[in-house]
Amino acid sequence: MGSVMMRIVRQVSIVLVLFGCAARVCAQRSVVGSPHDLSVSGPGNLHALHEEQVCIFCHAPHNATGQKPLWNRNMPPTHYRIYRSSTTDARIDQPSGPSKMCLSCHDGALALGLVASRPANEPIVMSRRMMPPGPADLTQDLSDDHPIGFRFDRALFNRDGQLRNPDLLSKELPLGAHNEVHCTTCHDPHDNSLGDFLRIPDRRSALCLSCHDLHGWESSSHAISPKSVSARSVDPREKLPYQTVADNACTSCHKIHSAGQRNRLLRFRREEDNCLNCHNGSIAAKNIASEMRKPSGHPVHRFLGRHDPNEDPRLVQKHVECSDCHNPHASRSQIVNRVDRPGIGQISDTMRFVSGVDRGGRPIDSARFEYEVCFKCHADNASRQLRPTISRQVTELNTRLEFQPNNPSFHPVVAPRGNNDVVSLTSPWRVGSVMRCTDCHNSDSASQGSVVGVRGPHGSIHRPLLIDNYSTGGIRDGKSASLRLMLSLP
Repeated sequence: MGSVMMRIVRQVSIVLVLFGCAARVCAQRSVVGSPHDLSVSGPGNLHALHEEQVCIFCHAPHNATGQKPLWNRNMPPTHYRIYRSSTTDARIDQPSGPSKMCLSCHDGALALGLVASRPANEPIVMSRRMMPPGPADLTQDLSDDHPIGFRFDRALFNRDGQLRNPDLLSKELPLGAHNEVHCTTCHDPHDNSLGDFLRIPDRRSALCLSCHDLHGWESSSHAISPKSVSARSVDPREKLPYQTVADNACTSCHKIHSAGQRNRLLRFRREEDNCLNCHNGSIAAKNIASEMRKPSGHPVHRFLGRHDPNEDPRLVQKHVECSDCHNPHASRSQIVNRVDRPGIGQISDTMRFVSGVDRGGRPIDSARFEYEVCFKCHADNASRQLRPTISRQVTELNTRLEFQPNNPSFHPVVAPRGNNDVVSLTSPWRVGSVMRCTDCHNSDSASQGSVVGVRGPHGSIHRPLLIDNYSTGGIRDGKSASLRLMLSLP
């Protein structure tokens, strides 16, 4: 019976080709000729040595396990290590249903030729007994894979502000009987016409964005950038499928399976590698990696695994990572406009939707002013440095308290000064102006202008992370100390 069915399927494929269907596409719309074709005629190095039937590796009309749909593989009660993250609001359980069926091959624990319709001592003889190591072998550790086994329902949608309403989910992405997300939600094991058995295309992360609704994503640089990724430092485990940053979208930084960093499925284990892999001058216009290597700056390379998006900035252990100041799902390029300066100290577009600490010391989800982002580390955090960089009349290490408007004297970062005793201001600065932290603490190359120089407090040759040289020692070597700041730059 199997041989007869096999001949019928192959004859149908030939008829489709004769009627104008491309051979490759039509073959991939069927299991026949796809990577799931494990018969003796199947493609690749993983196939049976003699078995001609195609469906028998998963299904059997008789002597199956009793599970739908005529399931032909035994599934032992394997306990999997499942995905965990501080940023998920879903309750993730052990795989079940269709996911468990997929894992009966893809966890690499069961012999591929061991089917229920054959005696255990007479399995189908395969070119490889087990699933070989590689992308298809997910192992029994699923903590580095996109979570499955959780309910994507209205309750989860209400708890998580960055998910789409499941009631509007495309019918092409089927959930389980109780709205569970399974392997089969994203993958159709019988249709490989889109590659990786995907149900809908993944170009520009259409598949990811069917469920995820990230604040600010649609207008972010990572969503619209036409930059080519050809110069990108290649991820040795998986090359990017498309040519531009926009087309790769989420997969530029995330891996759906076998991620380098389990929490949030990042490609690389070190947090900063996921950013500096592109922001090293190879793809992004500015070389931020070189800024980080300057004598003074934010040393992201010194810390590993300390940052958490849900951390309380007042209590967390000292560290700094790119995502402390930037939201990669919302950040976009800042166009510097000298006409608008000075402003009211608001954040730039590169810091959209970043958390902060307000002037009263309270954590906030989305900072409005630049100083609120800086206060996460330079204010009430107990792990800040214990000795000042410069000796002063009054020693105060909490920058939030230093800038309070009720102080006798302060730089107008949190609020403008209310008196007129300030002299020698350079236009367009005037009494009542408000400044940003980065007007003083910025890259030394920022003075070269927005086209050439790199702006932002990533690194500087002047300590402590200053835009220009500053000395409290008066005149040295016949030259007066200077700190031009941005207010006096050409």
